[in-house]
Amino acid sequence: MFFLLISLFLYKIESGEMKILREGGKELITFYGGVVVRDSNTLIKSPVALYSQEEGVMELSGPVQGVQGERSLRCDFAKIYERERIFKGYGNCEITGAFEFLKCDSVILRENEVHAFGSVFLRSVKDSIESNSEEVLLRKDLIEAKGNSSITYFGGKDTVMLESKYYLYRDSVLYASSGVKITGKDFEGEGDSLVYMRSLRYAELLKNAWVRNSSTLIKGDAINLYLTEENKIDRLVAFEFPSLFNREEGREIYLEGDSLYFYTEGTDRLKWFRASRVKGYYKEGTEDGSAEGN
Repeated sequence: MFFLLISLFLYKIESGEMKILREGGKELITFYGGVVVRDSNTLIKSPVALYSQEEGVMELSGPVQGVQGERSLRCDFAKIYERERIFKGYGNCEITGAFEFLKCDSVILRENEVHAFGSVFLRSVKDSIESNSEEVLLRKDLIEAKGNSSITYFGGKDTVMLESKYYLYRDSVLYASSGVKITGKDFEGEGDSLVYMRSLRYAELLKNAWVRNSSTLIKGDAINLYLTEENKIDRLVAFEFPSLFNREEGREIYLEGDSLYFYTEGTDRLKWFRASRVKGYYKEGTEDGSAEGN
């Protein structure tokens, strides 16, 4: 049986059976036997649905699946808010787009926006990233994540991983803050905030920042990091009370000054460095304890 309820609901509804309950000035409509809800941009299917005319809300009991624009969706239970034109899904939610896949505990869908909550996993083929977060806002031109978040760049030789409490990804540039960690092929680092420009293989760590590889630790309130195509450190520049500690092949170097330029050129070794207004020490023979030099 087909019901067209234009006067009651802004969507068109198809159902096998419909029952209307009026009580205390309220009207509830229950749909059974397979329900299809649609408008010009949305098509949702579920076994059962309940519509409250007073609240303008339709509740769909699952499994719920359908399409909104370019995205397909699936969840255990859902609500459609008529006046706000909002879809809310709950339980084992999966959203699939042309170049993305999102899985979460609950989700809010608007025409050009996805807002996911709970344990959120996002894979974007277009941006070659995977992300785990507690909350994600997804729009055409940005990804915003909150909570304990991690983001991994995949594809080719690029395998950078970032962790933070918050990040914003827009136009191939990542902005992260609060408990930021960056991990590459041969290095790791931390800071209060980070800007990572993937196309330039360049990162900025700011405030309480440090970066280290197998032989060198560099600290500073501002660290500029340049990577090779293999995602190793090519060079690093540290400002704002920077320091460098290097220990390899029986040699030990400690420096602190106004600025430090540190070059490995894609290797695990310190190739050369440049510093201004520097103080520190240089020691040979540190492996056997017979340190010498100043």
